[in-house]
Amino acid sequence: MFNWFVLSLVSAIGFGIIPLLLKVLQQTYSPQIIMAWYYSIVAIILWIFSSFTTKISVPSLKNAGLVLLVSILAAIADLSIFYAYKLVSNAGYPRSVQAFSVIIATVLSAIVYRQFPSTLGIVGVVFIFIGVVLLSGIK
Repeated sequence: MFNWFVLSLVSAIGFGIIPLLLKVLQQTYSPQIIMAWYYSIVAIILWIFSSFTTKISVPSLKNAGLVLLVSILAAIADLSIFYAYKLVSNAGYPRSVQAFSVIIATVLSAIVYRQFPSTLGIVGVVFIFIGVVLLSGIK
């Protein structure tokens, strides 16, 4: 029924709307408080969803370190983008620069997993990079 593209598009729409709502919230609350509530509510929703769709499990000791690392990176990345939303006039700009993560993931995937993108994928990454440079105003 669904494929990766449809699900990615739904995600893109959701993550495109979120910065606008966060910018409104930041007129009243600090980024840390918004993040604390945001992730607490998301966690509750995901625990409930998980209880109906899969067996809830605890990470092994080996994977617990990776979960902790992912959590720390996510907190740093999200706190950074929350502050970027607060500082910029148009919430779309930080989100556009955040698209640079596609390039980082592509390069790291090629290095770590030896999975090289197709020629069309490389062209797409180049266009993303050019767009990010243009949006950020780098001269």
